[in-house]
Amino acid sequence: MVQSMDKERAMGIIKHEKSKSDKKVFQYIEQLKNIDMN
Repeated sequence: MVQSMDKERAMGIIKHEKSKSDKKVFQYIEQLKNIDMN
């Protein structure tokens, strides 16, 4: 029971970290697009 709770929390943290890195990648791509436009 406790193990599954830890698993849930770990998955939540992983998802959170992934969404943060996805945002960084998205921002990076947006920056590249802006550079290409200039």
